[in-house]
Amino acid sequence: MPTDLLAEACFDRHPDHLAVVDESGVIVRINEAWKRFGRENGLADNHSCLGTDYLAVCERARGHCAGEAVEMYRQLRTALDGRDDVDEVVYPCFAPHVPRWFAVKLFPLEVNGQRHVAIAHQNITALVMSQNSVLP
Repeated sequence: MPTDLLAEACFDRHPDHLAVVDESGVIVRINEAWKRFGRENGLADNHSCLGTDYLAVCERARGHCAGEAVEMYRQLRTALDGRDDVDEVVYPCFAPHVPRWFAVKLFPLEVNGQRHVAIAHQNITALVMSQNSVLP
C-alpha cells in the first residue's frame, strides 16, 4: 500500500477527533471521528467544519467552558507560532443530559514550508467519571 494511502487510512480510522489547521487557524482537514461527533451533536451531514476558523471559535466561546476555550486559543496560538511547549487542555463538553470531558493535544507540523497544527480531541469521560467516583 502506498505510504500516502496508509497515512490517510490511519488518520481517518483514529478514534480521537482529529483536525489540522493551517497557519491562520483555519481547519483544513478532519477525520471521520470528527465528522461523526458533529453529526451526533446536531451538525448537518453536509457540515464538515472545513474552512472554520478554529481560533475564532475559541476566542468567541461563552458559557461554562469559556475559560478552557481561552486557554485553548492561547495554546493553539503558541503552537502556530512554532513553539513545541504546548500543554494539554482538558475541558467539559456537555450535551443535554450527557456529561463529557475531552483532553486536547496539539502537534505543530511543517508541511511544504508552511506551518500547521494537528489537533486531537480525546474523550476522557470514563477516566474523569471514575476519578470522581473514587472516595478519599
